[in-house]
This record gives sequence, structure tokens and C-alpha cells, in this order.
Amino acid sequence: MNRRSFIRSSAGLAVAGMAMPPLLHASTRANSFSALELPKSIFSDRVRRAQEMMAKENLDVLIATPGTNFVYIVGYNPGRSERLIAVLLPRSGNPVMIAPSFERERIIRRSAISDISTWEEQDNPFALTATVVEKLNLSSGRIGIEPTTNYFDFLRFKEAMPKASIVDGSPVFNELRMAKSIEELGAIRKAIEITLASITATHEQLKEGVSEQEISRLLSSEMEKRGSNGGGLVQFGQDSALP
Repeated sequence: MNRRSFIRSSAGLAVAGMAMPPLLHASTRANSFSALELPKSIFSDRVRRAQEMMAKENLDVLIATPGTNFVYIVGYNPGRSERLIAVLLPRSGNPVMIAPSFERERIIRRSAISDISTWEEQDNPFALTATVVEKLNLSSGRIGIEPTTNYFDFLRFKEAMPKASIVDGSPVFNELRMAKSIEELGAIRKAIEITLASITATHEQLKEGVSEQEISRLLSSEMEKRGSNGGGLVQFGQDSALP
């Protein structure tokens, strides 16, 4: 669920909540945290479908950095930082993750990707990306970049792979995410159920004198009780008109 949904607002109070999106099923990783997780087979199917769409779009490689589309393929969100983490999906074969070496174990445990190429602090991760693409014999092919990739990374990818034609990968991701599996629909319904129940429970505990931050923490706690580490937006008085 990528949009906030305002469930209830009245008398100068607005509370919006969102359960976290589904990630990998508990059996596929350690330290499971969410009741909304999907089985690993879902991500294998997404890779297969993405590769079919890449063939239609004449793309040889698809590259995504952390964000919702990255999570959709990988099943785990390490978050964006100054250190490059990216998934490379060739038109045929298995996806490869580019990541700092200290992230390797966490990625193995929490993602659907098992092939990981790591880099050290003194290394150039974009050069490593180019090396992986070259090993796939695709260094002069068409590379689709996930549309929310930051501009700095886009420029570095172009610099590292000058022979490649780097294009917008939006068509693949847009079509890929249009259709929902039975498991995805179940996870969405579960997220809605958790969100509604958590906001209802939070409203029942409102009292005079509490702060927006206190209610926000309470809402997060109610979601955690129901199996999600989601959170919400809480605003009082004049703030409720400025979501």
C-alpha cells in the first residue's frame, strides 16, 4: 500500500495509518517481523514475469536501487544511502545484487536474491556493476533503469557503462505491478484490516492533553500488536487541515 488512507477525521483531528507492505515469508529469513509477508516463490515469479516484459521492451538488463520497485523484485528494503545497493536483472538468468560487503549476510537472510557481488569501502561500486554486466556479455546492450533512481546514480551508471544504451525502465515495472497475485491480494486485505483495527483502537484511547507524537507512537504500537511495524500520521487542531 503506497498511499496514505485517511480513515477517520472529526473535530479538528486527523489520523492516518498504513500497515507496512508485504516482504518475504517468515520461513525464508531470520528475525521475521511482519504478519504480511509473502512466500519466496512470489519473487521468483516476479523475476520471470519481469524478464518476459524485458524481452517485449528489448531490454537486456534491468537495474533498480532501493525503493518500492526494488522491494517488489527483491523482497527486502535496505534503504537508500550514499553506499550503492542495486539489483541487476538480466533478460535471462538469475538476478545479481551489488552491495557493500558488510551488507552481504543481511541481504542473504532477508532477500530473495542469493547471487551477491560485494564491494569494499575503497572500491567503486559502479565499476563493479559494469564488471557484472560485462560478465553477462551485455556491456553494449540496452539497460533499463528503475524510474526513481537518483540522478547521481544514473550519471555514474552511464559513466561506468559508456557502450550501453541506458533507458527508462518504467514500462516493465508499470506492467509488472498492474496485476496482483492471490497472495498479494490477501496481503493487501490483511494490511487494510490491521490499519482499520489499529486506528479504531487508537481513537478509543484518545484523551485530553496527549500530544500528536504520543498518539503517533500509540498507533505504531497498536499496529505492532497486530503483526505490522507500520505507522501513521497524526495531526491536531489547525494541523489537521495540512496533511
